[in-house]
Amino acid sequence: MNINKFCINKDTLFIGGSKGIWFRPLSQLVSSINRFEPNLNEISVYPNPFTETLNIDWESKNLEATDLQIIDMQGRIIWPKTAFQLPNAINLQGLQPGLYFLKLGQDSTSITKRILKL
Repeated sequence: MNINKFCINKDTLFIGGSKGIWFRPLSQLVSSINRFEPNLNEISVYPNPFTETLNIDWESKNLEATDLQIIDMQGRIIWPKTAFQLPNAINLQGLQPGLYFLKLGQDSTSITKRILKL
């Protein structure tokens, strides 16, 4: 079916195409949307600087997991983690002392914080 036009009227989606008109209540199309909307005030990374363990807390209760990366100053991903559970503490004892970036995100949206390992 080629879509020629579509519109939303109150709580119903209408689509007109080459084979007629199709419609559905929006409640049947979208059950929930869980977006990662970063807010630097909602994330807490401590202690910073750290020696072995870095704690990451997230105030948003609707986010269960996200991707996490620790990136060195040359842009290399040192510590990748997918589906990272928040809040959490990560043991970075084997990481060399220095300045790094901690990147949390899903899809195309992310938060980056500077962290310092002593």
